[in-house]
Amino acid sequence: MPEWSTACLDWEDRLLAGKSLIPFAPLFPNEAEEALGYFRDLRIVDAPGSPTIGEVCKPWVFDFVRAVFGSCDPETGRRLIRYFLLLIAKKNSKSTTAAGIGITFLLRNWRASAEALILAPTIEVAGNSFQPARDMIRADDELSEILHVQDHIRSNR
Repeated sequence: MPEWSTACLDWEDRLLAGKSLIPFAPLFPNEAEEALGYFRDLRIVDAPGSPTIGEVCKPWVFDFVRAVFGSCDPETGRRLIRYFLLLIAKKNSKSTTAAGIGITFLLRNWRASAEALILAPTIEVAGNSFQPARDMIRADDELSEILHVQDHIRSNR
């Protein structure tokens, strides 16, 4: 296995040059590209015309998705990078990106009992990712066939 690091020591130069802050190519490029294909096809229904993610996202989003999915060894199922941080300002599609990554995970997952969660400090913040994920599924007939969205309704009984 080649040596690699997630450190981005030249981050300032990269920012000024408009380059990606992902400092290396995906560890498993085929996995990265396969997942990116799913991710790009998801629809963002709260944007005018309901474009696909692939039609509207900046290239750095695709670099991030490649890094996430390209860190999993397809032969062993072992994820070599387990934690990712997306730190960008408010109203820059963090929740929509997280929703797309979650849906892509569900579609690429091979484990019969895998668990996928949206963890957030409040129900409102969790809903910021759940709602776009729900809408991405409902906007696609094929996804609606294989994924069942379960809305939770709180009640006082």
